[in-house]
Order: sequence, then C-alpha cells, then structure tokens
Amino acid sequence: MPGIDGARLLQELHQRKNEAKIIVISGFSDYAYTRQALASHAIDYLLKPIDPAEFNAALQRCAEALRARRPEGGESQPPAALQGVDAVWLKEYQEAREGIRRSLDGLSESGLQESESRLRGLIEACPPSSRLPILIKLGFELFSHLEEHAVLWLSNDDPRFHPSLISYAVGEGSTADDILEHYGALARDLIGVRTSETQRQHRADIRPIRRYLEAHYQENITLEGLSRDFAISKEYLCAVFKKETGCNLTEYLTRIRLDKARDLITHYRQIGREHV
Repeated sequence: MPGIDGARLLQELHQRKNEAKIIVISGFSDYAYTRQALASHAIDYLLKPIDPAEFNAALQRCAEALRARRPEGGESQPPAALQGVDAVWLKEYQEAREGIRRSLDGLSESGLQESESRLRGLIEACPPSSRLPILIKLGFELFSHLEEHAVLWLSNDDPRFHPSLISYAVGEGSTADDILEHYGALARDLIGVRTSETQRQHRADIRPIRRYLEAHYQENITLEGLSRDFAISKEYLCAVFKKETGCNLTEYLTRIRLDKARDLITHYRQIGREHV
C-alpha cells in the first residue's frame, strides 16, 4: 500500500481503537504480520491463493461480530465519508458501486461502463465538501473488489494484478475520472484474462476426433455420427474443428484419404520395381 505496510496499518488501527473487523490476506506466512494480526484481534489471517470457503467463513464471522455490536433495534448509520449526502444519493451510490462487482462477476464490460458512468454523475452531484472523503472511500472499495476477484480467479500470482499496482493513492487533486479510469482499465484487463481462461477451459478437445478420423478414414464417417459419439453439438464441432485445423471436417477427411492413397501407390510402385 502507498506510504504504509500492512503490519503498520494493523498497528495504527489497534492504537486508535478502531472497531473495524479485520481479515488479513497475504501472500507470505510472515511472523511479523501474524503477530500484529493477533495483537489487533483480526478475525482471520488467510494466505494466498485464497480458499473461497475459508474466505466466506471469515466474512461470515465479521458479519456476526458487527451484528452483535449493533444496538438492538438500532439502525446502522452511513459511514462518516457519506454523512454529507442524502438517503437518495446514498442508495444510488451503493447500487452503482455494487454494479461494479456484478459486472466483474458477470464478465460484463458494458455493465462496468454503465456503473462507471453512474458513479461519475453521482460524485459530480455530491457536495464539494464531501467529495474527497467519498473519493477515498470509492478508491478503497474498488481496490477491494479488484483484489478479491484477482485472488479468486488467478491460480498463480499475476504481476499485472499485484496489490501494489492495483492500488491508487487518492489525494487532494484526485478526480472521479482519475480513479475510475485507473480501476476501470484494470477491471477490463481482469475480465479479459478471466474470459480467455474460461474459454480455454471449455474449449472442446478435438485431438480424439482427429485420431478417430485417421484410424477410421475408410469407413462412412458422418457429422451426425461424430456429434453423437463424442457428445458435442454439430454446430460447435464444426466451428471448433475449423478454428483448430483451418479446414472443415469433410476437407480434413478427404486430405487423409488422399494421403493414404498416395502412400499406397508409392508402396505398390516400390514393390513392382523390386520384382522387375
């Protein structure tokens, strides 16, 4: 994090008697962090890559601790950063902010763009005295969304999404455009990486089909039969086969038969010369 490391931040929170519920997420089993996490009464200390079940369990413990602290029948108050705005603005801000999370979950760049546009308009409409606290809060929330998705989606640490590169230091001169452009570009990169990985995982493996064609080229092979035997739709099989080989099934099968015929002709010519 800019200007302060995680252990120092935990120490500061503890010294100021901040009542925030803390989950420490680290890529290293570092004793200094562990000791400070215990001293700061952190809810949990999780190592990357994050186990989603452990992460959700820690969040659940945070929620339970917060509910236990809330006075019975009392209504939660908006954070200090948002106390200069009215309830309508607050509701729209929360919806737009959650729109960013939903867009990441759904790999939707259009949804991301729509939520960014709503947030820009809302921040422009907020009182000038509240703008900097709101920008700081927004920056932290967007950082949290992106880091959470990077941890859950990327099996190995990707240098493009290291926390030090995701983070954006919000200052007096920062604008909504600065923050949203920074995090928006990272979100689009993350969506692209996740989309490519998902497509790779779900791409049909046509190697068994190619081996089958090479072994059974003399038989009456049909698209319907291949679709049935390999449990893949005809349309998807045609599209993937064309993409992987550069030709359609009929062309590929014809090429195999011609190659085999050429090999046979060469073989028999060789036998004929040997017996002359």
